[in-house]
Amino acid sequence: MYKEAIAQFDLPEGFIVAIDPWPYGGPDVGENFVRYTQGLCFARDTRSGNPESNYYAYPLPIIPVMDSVTKQIVRIDKLATGGKDDGLAYGTHSKKILDHCSSAEYVPELMSQPLRAGIKPLNVTQPDGTSFQVNGSLIEWQKWRFRLGFSPREGATLHDLHYDGRSILYRLSLSEMTVPYGDPRPPFHRKQAFDFGDAGLGRAANNLALGCDCLGVIKYFDAVMSGPDGKASVSKNVVCLHEQDNGIGWKHTNYGSEQRGPFLE
Repeated sequence: MYKEAIAQFDLPEGFIVAIDPWPYGGPDVGENFVRYTQGLCFARDTRSGNPESNYYAYPLPIIPVMDSVTKQIVRIDKLATGGKDDGLAYGTHSKKILDHCSSAEYVPELMSQPLRAGIKPLNVTQPDGTSFQVNGSLIEWQKWRFRLGFSPREGATLHDLHYDGRSILYRLSLSEMTVPYGDPRPPFHRKQAFDFGDAGLGRAANNLALGCDCLGVIKYFDAVMSGPDGKASVSKNVVCLHEQDNGIGWKHTNYGSEQRGPFLE
């Protein structure tokens, strides 16, 4: 079924098919299914030899839908291509499916214009160290006191937050993040992943590095994750704790003495 759908297109020399697996985004009204996964299809230009070449610039107007339990393709959904001559309609594309597409690279080595020049180094230094204290999962800074946790679904979580000895929150976390891609025409309406519930923010957390993700004096935290087989593994440096100067919130000038200052307690 999938090979027959791909055979409808003539891809230029040097292009291969790339598939992004996505959550199904919810069933249609009246649809009976166990658990589906949809594949968003693109063509990737391999002629540069760079694996980071942007294949999202070359969408293919089909989405294979797979039964995630049986691993069988149950159907092929068709899409409008968005080409200049098809009026955003279904099935009006030519066999040369990439004729209306153009390159849109974003990695520096593949871009036609150079990166911004003339930027001098910005060094963040804290010669006396940090103003926060860490004891295991307990973090204290100024009048704040809380514990840091980590979950596969939510990533970093904060627990038992106190300010100046007063209880503020029992548990604090992000609950969900989703981006509806703004096209109500089926099957585009299912292109909406719940990044926490479908994928797991904690499982997608980067392994942070000094100078790349964080500046200054850093305290890193690891997390212990469990795999599908139940075995534990350590995810290194998934949380970075550091202090950041956010500037003066407001400034006041005394018109009588001309003394200036933030006057913040």
